[in-house]
Amino acid sequence: MVKEIIKRKRGRPVGSSIRTLSLVHLIREELQKSLDILVDRGQPLSQLLADEMAAGNSSKVLNSLGKYLPQDINLGLSVTSEFSQALKIVSSRYDELENEPITIDSDSDS
Repeated sequence: MVKEIIKRKRGRPVGSSIRTLSLVHLIREELQKSLDILVDRGQPLSQLLADEMAAGNSSKVLNSLGKYLPQDINLGLSVTSEFSQALKIVSSRYDELENEPITIDSDSDS
């Protein structure tokens, strides 16, 4: 008699992700409602953030918001991009202007 080996299922239980997604959706909806209430009261989020920063808590506010902002920002500039070439031209022209002597006409002072 051959015994059939039953493999154990791996991963998340069936149907558990639906509850997680609905919870995230619920939290997002409630957050949006609370922001709408603040706007109705005449206190938008931007004003509250500015008030906190003005009160001297700017580092605390920025650290809190930093958790929700992208950590790695890549401009995608390469050596051949037009922007980097324009910066090089401006830099070289600036260097040229710095090295030019300044002449002062004594006749124009009269």
